[in-house]
Amino acid sequence: MTDITLLSRYQAKPGFTFVYQGAAPPCRPCPFRNACLTLEAGHRYRVDRVRPVEHPCALQEVPAVVVEVSMVSRSLVVEAPAAVENATVEIGRYPCNRMDCPIGRSVR
Repeated sequence: MTDITLLSRYQAKPGFTFVYQGAAPPCRPCPFRNACLTLEAGHRYRVDRVRPVEHPCALQEVPAVVVEVSMVSRSLVVEAPAAVENATVEIGRYPCNRMDCPIGRSVR
């Protein structure tokens, strides 16, 4: 599934991956926030396509570019007894005391 968001022109390159951290304070009054803040915090995304549209961005010093992104799956290491070929594993959320941790913010 493809989502639309805005990235700086330096990040708006096909194949660029990033972890979305959520909205920053300068984003709240932005008229483009509905396009920019649609991703899920703490998830990794990859830029699939760059569109030829730019918008001003209060968060960055360069214009923001419209990009199409898709969520990237994560690789996990599990103990051999728990490993099942072709299995789907769901990762549980747990409390985190790191102030910069998006998982910890969503649990509090």
